[in-house]
Amino acid sequence: MGRRNDHSRDELKEMVIVAAEKILVEEGYGKLTTRRIAKEIGYTVGSLYMVIKNVDDLMLLLNARTLQLLLEKIEVDLAKGAHLKAYDALMQTALSYVDFAFVHKEKWQAIFMHRVTDSELLTEEYFNHIRNLFRVIGHQLSLLAPKLNKEELELLTRGLWGAVHGVTILSLDQKFSIGSPMEYDTKRVVEGVVSNALYGIQNRS
Repeated sequence: MGRRNDHSRDELKEMVIVAAEKILVEEGYGKLTTRRIAKEIGYTVGSLYMVIKNVDDLMLLLNARTLQLLLEKIEVDLAKGAHLKAYDALMQTALSYVDFAFVHKEKWQAIFMHRVTDSELLTEEYFNHIRNLFRVIGHQLSLLAPKLNKEELELLTRGLWGAVHGVTILSLDQKFSIGSPMEYDTKRVVEGVVSNALYGIQNRS
């Protein structure tokens, strides 16, 4: 069992987050408890609450890291095609989102599975992770359709993300092919949805 003075507060916090990520990926969201984390790192449950306020706090720390990883994935993929036109950049962003969700399924799903009950923990820092993702989409949309005003741009950004997210989560939950004699290729569906959406956006502006 770890002693309080074995690690600094920051070190212990990092240990808690790393252990939580490991449990989430290897055992699933349902097994992620403070008791299980404490056992993993060799500390008492009480020691965990020296560095996290509650389970909401822990999940927001985990989800913030996941959102940052997602943003980095998108930016790296976009950088590979440094001179992509707005349409192609938006398509690549959508496909990068799908790739990330399938590769990091447990982490990605945890963002949407956990319901935060302590709203005071929803800080500007956390929201900025989400805004940064929307900025990538919004910037490319503004290049694709420069006549869009700010409100239209924000609505279409969220709408486009929502469409890609919806296809992705249904595919991961294996609900897309229910009642259909065929299996759907997630990326092909996303490409179709995004292509039609972008065509409509271009023509309305």
